[in-house]
Amino acid sequence: ASWMIVISFEIVILFFIDYSIDYIITINFFLISANLLGMFSSYFYELTLRMNFYHKNLLEVEKRKVERINFELEDRILRRTKELEKITNKAIESDKLKSMFLANISHEIRTPMNGILGFTTLLNNEELSPEKRKSYLEIISGRGEYLMEILNNLIEISMIESNSLQVKYEDIDLNVILTNLYKFLNEFFREKEITFVTDLPKLNENLIVRTDLVKLEQIITNLVTNASKYSSEGEVCLGYKINNKYLSIFVSDNGPGIPEHFRPYVFKSFVKNENMQEKFKQGAGLGLAISKGLAEIMGAKISYKSTVGEGTTFFLDFDKSVIVR
Repeated sequence: ASWMIVISFEIVILFFIDYSIDYIITINFFLISANLLGMFSSYFYELTLRMNFYHKNLLEVEKRKVERINFELEDRILRRTKELEKITNKAIESDKLKSMFLANISHEIRTPMNGILGFTTLLNNEELSPEKRKSYLEIISGRGEYLMEILNNLIEISMIESNSLQVKYEDIDLNVILTNLYKFLNEFFREKEITFVTDLPKLNENLIVRTDLVKLEQIITNLVTNASKYSSEGEVCLGYKINNKYLSIFVSDNGPGIPEHFRPYVFKSFVKNENMQEKFKQGAGLGLAISKGLAEIMGAKISYKSTVGEGTTFFLDFDKSVIVR
């Protein structure tokens, strides 16, 4: 636009106005100089505006980056804080569990030890009849076996928690194993008003499964003895079911059931339902914890259904792929 004005001015001066050449050169010098100064001024002004715009946008981009980094940092701090809270809560819970462990195990060990020491002292009485002496020795032997059971359970639960147990897979006939266990475990029910039965849908067939025999027998034994311990009448049933996904071995009873408030602690170590009658409180509270740990090592899942006043059923679920034939 400036140069068009200069050209228009030159045309007017050259063709329509009669001025001397010196005057025209002077006027042109100042006009062109002013035009050049204006152009450079406009250019630098435009350059300044563009630089300001660029730096403003750059500042906005950096500002958004800083905001994003701050947000991510706050989110990271929040997640770290939650993780620290979880770790702290676990540490507190672990400390409580240790205290509970010491309290329970000292009680469980002290009780049979007191019995052993007490009846050992009574055996020193030379006037004891042979019948009394034999009775005391049987009590000492029973308390010693109970104490050994507690120690064995302690060793086993520690091995489970430290992942020291190995799984030894082998092909077994489940019907044969459960039938033999039934015959062996039936001894627990002879002096009780409880019927021990089996529910084996394929009893007359070979049901070959691949699993760890020792651990399977231990889990079933724990579940059956637990059922016999917490039942006073009715029946305890050992059996299995096969569906599209699982081979489910179960142990059911007609006992008092598990109260709602106690259910979160069923598989915890050294936890017993203190609302049960005194005759139901035997044991250190390790059987179900051990069973759960063994099941997980074998790749199985242990669960239960319980109705207060009607009974409880525990399930040991294996993936159906364990069935060989």
